[in-house]
Amino acid sequence: MYSYLKVVLFLVLFPVMLSAQPSIGKESKPDSMGLHRFFSKGNFSAQARNDIMATVNHGNLSDYYAWAIGAGIGFESAVWKRFQFGVSGFFIYRLSGSNLTKPDSLTNAANRYEIGLFDMDNAGSYTDLDRLEELFLRYRPGKSVITLGKQLLNTPFINKQDGRMRPTLEEGIWINFNEIRNISIDAGWLYGMSPRSTVKWYSVAQSVGIYPLGKDVHGNPSGYQGNISTRGIGLLHVSANPWKPVQVNIWNTFADNMFNTLLIQTDWEIRLKRGISWKSGLQYTWQTAVNHGGNTNQSLTYFPEKNRANVISAKTGLELSGWSLFAAYTRITDDGRFLFPREWGREPFFTFLQRERMEGMGNVHAATLTLQKDFTNGLKVNIAYGHFYTPNVLNVPLNKYGLPSFNQLNANLRYPLGGFFRGVYIDLLYVYKGRLGNLYNNPRYQINKVDMHHLNLILNYIFSSKEKK
Repeated sequence: MYSYLKVVLFLVLFPVMLSAQPSIGKESKPDSMGLHRFFSKGNFSAQARNDIMATVNHGNLSDYYAWAIGAGIGFESAVWKRFQFGVSGFFIYRLSGSNLTKPDSLTNAANRYEIGLFDMDNAGSYTDLDRLEELFLRYRPGKSVITLGKQLLNTPFINKQDGRMRPTLEEGIWINFNEIRNISIDAGWLYGMSPRSTVKWYSVAQSVGIYPLGKDVHGNPSGYQGNISTRGIGLLHVSANPWKPVQVNIWNTFADNMFNTLLIQTDWEIRLKRGISWKSGLQYTWQTAVNHGGNTNQSLTYFPEKNRANVISAKTGLELSGWSLFAAYTRITDDGRFLFPREWGREPFFTFLQRERMEGMGNVHAATLTLQKDFTNGLKVNIAYGHFYTPNVLNVPLNKYGLPSFNQLNANLRYPLGGFFRGVYIDLLYVYKGRLGNLYNNPRYQINKVDMHHLNLILNYIFSSKEKK
């Protein structure tokens, strides 16, 4: 890993040193198309992050906390003959915290949230936590963009899923085609992943199973880790504005030899009187297995070949003068489990609330209400409450992780500081999850899932040399 950081430091500092070299001779003129401009006109960026996280469980169940800090640097060159490149890296250091590798004494359950601040693939090791993050070459033919290499994508299912120290990153080729009026097309092929809460790069197959595995449809521990066969992930996205108030997005995610996920989403906005906007959205997600779902042996596969999933999600709400109020509903039918590797990203359903997911579930009803206020000084306050009705925890075919029905309250505050602390952002998150379902007197269905409080305080400092003064 240290060799990665050496590469990052060299590639970032080299252009800085070039731009600092004095001109030789009074008659020398800068080459507007030369290597010097390619580096000196680029963007240098830096980030520092401080993350404190704590979970308080019910009764005698274990409580946890962790404190992590980290920093990173990056560089993106100017465009030269339609080409540019980018590189970045980040390191993480543990300041303090609980013993995150010690199982709970009553349930033998492992820590769930705080361990994600570090390396889940090497739990308990807090040294050499550095990662080469971006390393890409980009080509800009006209309005379109083609990027090859390690990069940060943000799609409905494959995304950065921020909320720990570092996001999920991808390796492959990504094309953004913008040559047709009112239509945007994205397409790509991914062959590498570096999931959130890890510091290494993996093949797509190796990335599946780093996070907890849950149980297969027969109630046995899932056995797909290290047993998946896939060449990569193909993505296709078409976005269109058939008329001004309506936006239509179609996303197809094809995991070779594993599964296919199709998402169709429509969003629309109607401007009412007195500055009020009425916004609504509707999603439909359909999943099916590809070949044998990852392995011909169904006890070792990820996506059972007979599994199907159908998900409908809707939202509607009003916006006025920085205020917004939205209601949302999601239905996962009882046709099968909705499955998507958590290592790759979080689900895009309108009822999603931080610190819980519906992945691995079937036969789910979820409803949320979200109130948000954006203040003129940059302060953003978000309060969300929801009820999530999941299958009985003993219904393993439709409840992969044994998550009981629950209610959840999230309160989130974000505030950018100014003056001397310009570039510093504070992010405070409080989560309460209450129990609605039957635990059958088994606290394993309770710890880190329901009857718990969770707190997360983040301080971010972000610098960009291209930021407007």
